[in-house]
Amino acid sequence: MWRRKENLLCGGNIRILIGHQGEKPHREIRVHNLVPTCGLDKINDLIWYPELGGGGFTPAYFAVGTSAAVTGAGTTTLGSENFRKLIARRLPADTGPGATVYGYIETSESNGVDLYEVGLFTEETANTGWLWGRATHPKIVKTSSIYVIYEWLWSLSAS
Repeated sequence: MWRRKENLLCGGNIRILIGHQGEKPHREIRVHNLVPTCGLDKINDLIWYPELGGGGFTPAYFAVGTSAAVTGAGTTTLGSENFRKLIARRLPADTGPGATVYGYIETSESNGVDLYEVGLFTEETANTGWLWGRATHPKIVKTSSIYVIYEWLWSLSAS
């Protein structure tokens, strides 16, 4: 049976860039995410599973929602999911063990809502799959005149 070590720190820092189509971002937001118990369980699977075969092991989708509610370690979904899409890009972290994950919302997507939350998931269908991490952020009024980029830096370290 796997035991969670109290001195292992796993977390994500998220940089959110907002801009008008064809222009550089004009607004930046930085937030930290919560790694819920189900996300820690998936990290355990990655460490101990002998071979990664098929989907479901790593986050492949990001989702955004309209709930600003802060949640705890038992979280498995977003508070109020609005939109889900394939992760645009994954790269190794610049320093140390980890990865940087990018999610991109086009000017034509998820319009007319106030975005407050983001999460990383293993599955395509809304409110399904393993939640790897969730964060709330200041309100983003999503319209067809702006795009939003979520840049999620994941890192592992010992405390």
